[in-house]
Amino acid sequence: MEDRHRLTVVSYNMHGFKQGCNYLTDLCNEFDIVYIQEHWLASFDLDRLSNVSTNMTVYACSAMDKDISGGLSDGQTLWWCRNSCEQYLGT
Repeated sequence: MEDRHRLTVVSYNMHGFKQGCNYLTDLCNEFDIVYIQEHWLASFDLDRLSNVSTNMTVYACSAMDKDISGGLSDGQTLWWCRNSCEQYLGT
């Protein structure tokens, strides 16, 4: 398989956005697809995830909204590298 058709994927449990943000930036620079769990951000803070990498598209959801007053919950986010995925999919 040629390198231009190889997608790299990683999954990362952040244990909170503030705890894992620096490592997340490194992951976004190294992998084509990055899936994270437990960012613990509420919906009104999800825009912070868009600022992690300029060459990635991000889709995020929060599980915090209904639990904000009752304790911690998690949330999932998926990033994908625009250039790599376009090249792989041939778009």
